[in-house]
Amino acid sequence: MPNISYIDRLALVHAITAGKLSGLDIPGYASSNIRVLAVASFANGYHALFLAGALFMLLATILTWRLVSPADTQPVSAPSPKRNELGTGVVE
Repeated sequence: MPNISYIDRLALVHAITAGKLSGLDIPGYASSNIRVLAVASFANGYHALFLAGALFMLLATILTWRLVSPADTQPVSAPSPKRNELGTGVVE
């Protein structure tokens, strides 16, 4: 689509990123072809977004694994049950 104006190109990109994939119309191009292009662009954008998110999660996992020491994360022991004033039973 090299022959479309800047305004039409900007409107098309804005509509695709907003998720408005139906009703796209550019003069001189078949609307069915525009819809196929819009759906493919939208899907490719989501693919890149999820790939970037997965890579970020992998990096954060590796950094956490390497930087957090097991000594820093010792388990906390449960407190012992408290006795009542008379010492005859456990207070809940």
